[in-house]
Amino acid sequence: MANAAVGEVDIILGDKIETMRSTVAAARIVSHMGSGFLNASARIAAMDFDLCVAVIAAGLGKKPADVEALVFAEGVANLSGEVSTFITYLANGGKPP
Repeated sequence: MANAAVGEVDIILGDKIETMRSTVAAARIVSHMGSGFLNASARIAAMDFDLCVAVIAAGLGKKPADVEALVFAEGVANLSGEVSTFITYLANGGKPP
């Protein structure tokens, strides 16, 4: 189970609950891939599949290829709320605002 106090967010991928963890590495990847946290949040709101895959992979410490089929199956629309929350945590130093 995720601990929001330390920037963790749970998502469902396939039949498993996975926990995205706020790390410096995840923050760097998301900021770079999204051209900043604000733009990343806007792209997730616009249902950007590639960025959603990149954010989830970064949060799970996996490669995008390892999660892209699971993200597709779950649907960006179903994951966007948790992914947006995770981006906010990263932008705030790995904790809730």
